[in-house]
Amino acid sequence: MRRRDLLALLLVPAACAPVAEGPLEPPEVALLDLRPHRPGLFAQELRLRLRLANPNPVDLTVRGLRLTLVVDGRPLGTALSDRRFLLPALGARTVEPVLSVPTDALLTWLLGVLERGRFRYRLEGEVLVEAGPGTIRALPFARETVFAVPGAMRPG
Repeated sequence: MRRRDLLALLLVPAACAPVAEGPLEPPEVALLDLRPHRPGLFAQELRLRLRLANPNPVDLTVRGLRLTLVVDGRPLGTALSDRRFLLPALGARTVEPVLSVPTDALLTWLLGVLERGRFRYRLEGEVLVEAGPGTIRALPFARETVFAVPGAMRPG
């Protein structure tokens, strides 16, 4: 068998693999947990636990993730991930990117939560998916939630 024929045989399955083309719904992103990861003097790293759900009828090959956590209308921190994984069609996956937060912003937020007993947060960003050979497509997402802290002292 000639080299050219062998190369063609190897490339045919890759060319037939499903890719993220056409209209796609962005994955639904939910914050499941937030915990300390690596403390620092000027910045804190927090481990996020996110659930990504794919509402599309095709698998998505995720190449990365970038997001901002906005709390009570102010950006608290950002996270980037270059972890590659498959997000199955009509399925879900849990990922754990690290959020970098300036220490002063984290302390201000925590004091506000103690005072009010609740906070509103918004996750916004993009899931980067393969859209063909050498092509990456950004699918934007945003989700907003109000969280009441159980047992928090509220002004009365």
